[in-house]
Amino acid sequence: MKRGKTITIKSNNPFDSIEAIDKKGNVHYYRGFTKGLNKWTFNLAFPTGSHVIISAFKNKIPVAIKVTVKRLIRKDSSFITLPKHNWIKPHRKIAFDPNTPQIAYNEVGNTIYLGKRFLALPYFIRPFVILHETGHNYYFEEADADLYAIKNYLDLGGNPSEILYALDEGLTDSGLKDERIKLAYNKLMRI
Repeated sequence: MKRGKTITIKSNNPFDSIEAIDKKGNVHYYRGFTKGLNKWTFNLAFPTGSHVIISAFKNKIPVAIKVTVKRLIRKDSSFITLPKHNWIKPHRKIAFDPNTPQIAYNEVGNTIYLGKRFLALPYFIRPFVILHETGHNYYFEEADADLYAIKNYLDLGGNPSEILYALDEGLTDSGLKDERIKLAYNKLMRI
């Protein structure tokens, strides 16, 4: 994994969405806006290779942009205090389970299993999912595993909006979806 970068795009013409996609079609970043912007800055924390194409659009039509790349500016996560570990179960491996309907799950046998739905997620969400499942090495409760993932994702240079997107996309089957997204939102509002 290469070190992430902070990207700023500017345009003389307003844009209403931006995306960063690699040669394989993996989406590394996407953002839509309710009004046209001429400038936007974001972190691209998890590039898989050196060729990521950054594009801006107005009504789905490409807009000419100037891209500036700088050293990664990390979001401060010091305001997130993790609870005391309520269990410890170290993992030794990550495996693929094509038969699970879940995105991912944490098995008692010290393995995190990823399902087919995991591979369908945009690339930038996948590390957050793995961090959440890794959080279950230390926490039984879903909210505590979410906090673990939020703190570590920010420390890696991830964007707060990506965290909310990951929870929204990843919790389709959970009855506690709204509560978990609200908890994450309230934590991230402190940035």
